[in-house]
Amino acid sequence: MKYNAIPCAVKTSGGVLKELKKEYPVILPAHVIKGKAVEDYLLRGEGLSPVALAATLAALPRMMTTFISMGHPVKIDGIGTFFITMKGDVETDADGKKVLKNDCVDKIVFRPCKSLLNELRLNTKFNLIQNGGDVENDAD
Repeated sequence: MKYNAIPCAVKTSGGVLKELKKEYPVILPAHVIKGKAVEDYLLRGEGLSPVALAATLAALPRMMTTFISMGHPVKIDGIGTFFITMKGDVETDADGKKVLKNDCVDKIVFRPCKSLLNELRLNTKFNLIQNGGDVENDAD
């Protein structure tokens, strides 16, 4: 995986000013693996039919929306847990009761399971690219 070292002018963590001239590693993303490439990879050696795989992949977003919208985090063994955060304005009405206004889903958060994170840590190698580099055409 390619990365570059980027100087940071100002970076805060919990309100604490970090070193002004320190460099931080930033991953240079390669192209996104999606669609047919994902399906082809999953079909190899897994014993799934293309129809079963397509139905499963189509059902995942519906299942996640159903349960997460009811307040249930969704944990997929070997992958991790998905849940949402919200945003809105908490106000106090004339009776002194708290009222939520402008509420909406803010983000979907993904927390990888320990085994996935450990596997990534074991198998991911980082290579510093000077001056940006050409990441898109690399096969790494």
